[in-house]
Amino acid sequence: MSGIQIETFRWAAAQPALTGLVIMGAGFIYGFYGSRLFRLLIAASCAGFGWLGGHLAAGFVSDIPAPALGAIGAVGLGLAATRMLRAGVAFTSLATWAVIGAYLAGQFGLGRDGGLIAAGLAGLFGLTHALLDCRGTTVVLTTLQGVVMIVVGWVSVTSQIAPSLGATFREWANSQELLVPGFLAMLFATAYSCQVLRQRNIKGI
Repeated sequence: MSGIQIETFRWAAAQPALTGLVIMGAGFIYGFYGSRLFRLLIAASCAGFGWLGGHLAAGFVSDIPAPALGAIGAVGLGLAATRMLRAGVAFTSLATWAVIGAYLAGQFGLGRDGGLIAAGLAGLFGLTHALLDCRGTTVVLTTLQGVVMIVVGWVSVTSQIAPSLGATFREWANSQELLVPGFLAMLFATAYSCQVLRQRNIKGI
């Protein structure tokens, strides 16, 4: 079972319900309206990866505290993405797909080496996709990130408002490797379809 999922759900379950609602709200904006706000959302995604990278780098830089490094990474990459949108899309696509590759490898128990290989191949795919179709990549990226945030926020909300439901979902998610990926795939199909239809100015019933 993927450590990424276990640690993420453990963190989400410990957050207040309000935090979960905010995460879910952000997820709906990303997932269903990303094509309209892609410039802002790509910059926000780059800032998020910068924050995460700063915290990871704190393990190698002892003189600067992790929150400071995270803030530096977030501000730096966020501002860079606003000035260089295509580069921001390429970076976000590479990072997002690399995380997805590592996550799926963990779900199927491929081990550390398998996870690194999967992350590398998925990241390469994401980078190539961004270079070949930057505009289309923004729709895919915002949808992917949005559905993940929806699920994480839902875990947080249910863990606080309906603890038995939240605990049951986490237990199932940690014992059935296809449960969460399948849930994410269904959400992705729904949100992506809505974004594509909206781009084509086709109104649903």
